[in-house]
Amino acid sequence: MRPPFLVTPPQPVAPPVKTDHLRLSFPTFGKPHDDSDPVLYLSKCHDFIAIHPLSDADILATFRSVLHGTARDWWEIARATVTSWEDFQTAFLSAFLSEDYEEELADRVRTRRQGAAEPIRDFAFSYRALCKRWRPAMADHEIVKLILKNAKPHLTSQLRGHVATVDELARLGHQLEKDLEQQLEYEKRHAGSSQPKTMYKGSGKASEKASVVCWRCNGHHAPGSCPQYQSGCQSTPKQARQASQTQASGSQGGKNTFSTVTTRKKGKHVKKIETPPPTFPKQLVVPITIRSWFGKAIVDTGATFTLIQEDVWKDLKASGEELKPWLSGPLYLANGETETPLGLVELKLTLQEHIFNLPVAVLTSNALAYPVVLGLDFLFLSGLQVNVTDLQYRFQAETTAYPFQPSDAVVHGDGGLQSTSSAGQPLTTPPMSSLGLLSSVPPPFVPCPVKLTPADYVHLAVQNCHLREEDKPLLHPQHR
Repeated sequence: MRPPFLVTPPQPVAPPVKTDHLRLSFPTFGKPHDDSDPVLYLSKCHDFIAIHPLSDADILATFRSVLHGTARDWWEIARATVTSWEDFQTAFLSAFLSEDYEEELADRVRTRRQGAAEPIRDFAFSYRALCKRWRPAMADHEIVKLILKNAKPHLTSQLRGHVATVDELARLGHQLEKDLEQQLEYEKRHAGSSQPKTMYKGSGKASEKASVVCWRCNGHHAPGSCPQYQSGCQSTPKQARQASQTQASGSQGGKNTFSTVTTRKKGKHVKKIETPPPTFPKQLVVPITIRSWFGKAIVDTGATFTLIQEDVWKDLKASGEELKPWLSGPLYLANGETETPLGLVELKLTLQEHIFNLPVAVLTSNALAYPVVLGLDFLFLSGLQVNVTDLQYRFQAETTAYPFQPSDAVVHGDGGLQSTSSAGQPLTTPPMSSLGLLSSVPPPFVPCPVKLTPADYVHLAVQNCHLREEDKPLLHPQHR
């Protein structure tokens, strides 16, 4: 049965005329960078055939060169029964089109987010094409609403209510991005031009040195290199004292000259300016998508497992879906307190368009300040690399770096953290303040407690004593 979205191009009445002025290559399928959507691939093939009309025999012969991997293996067997371009489309969709194709498209529409370096115009047109593939009859205003929901917040706040179509959104959003870049360049230039300039006294020529006059002999040399000063240094101690007295009396009424001798003024207290200590991040927060839920997660290198709140699990779980039992024992916090998860569930986590499947532990909502905690298991499976100094993160073998988001942890309970002032009065910290969090660590290996008898203690003491093996039985009570 042919899918309803398969469109057959109209057959030309006149003999086809090839357009040699366009240099295009036949679309490929199955390469690592190719889109895995079979419907999109057939659409690209239609576009190529519309520009370069080919016969059915030429089209079928071309597929041996443009299909790769699993698709090439499939075509090696299927080409024996496929005789036309129409038959190929039906067989290709039957082999590679998923049964839940519409659900996959709907999930891609829900989880698609504008990238950190992705222009709003590229995101808008790409998102519209994705929506049209999901629902061809979707109205333009519905697509605009979804784009504004998944675009960058600083653009959404300025575009909402001012655009009605995707074209208007792309045009105005592109202009806003250009204005923002120009504003940043202006601030950068303004900050560079506002640096204080060094002012020079005198003639204003920085390279011109002032003439040096010796106060001893009025010669054009420094006082320290004066011949009289050198001869004075070689005189007797009495003459040296007289020379120093003459120097002190002569300096009171002498000329204003540059001297190599510096004096230190006493009696003035110099106030030491202390620089404030550098601020360090309290949490490392990233945007995360789990099924239909979208929110913030904290990256915790002290947590062995990835954790989510019970409220989040209730929002995203499917009907009839249950948790698997937790069999690894309680989780220990850094302060020694224990917390036992409610269960385990296999979830698909999406971070910056990267999807990862891993088991997630569900805890009570009061046990976590963040809805989602990404532990060491997530860091190991995703290859996430953290740069705490620049507050950025990136994935392994990628050059694109993403900034961490500001933290907004929520404290469950009475609405805040309780602390005590110096006067003994209770203080309440607002729920949205920056929190210092404890980490979840795996439970230590504690052997099962066994009630030991006095004879057991004697046996353990004998086994651990520093004696030869043949002498240890002499310590048992029966040998006394």
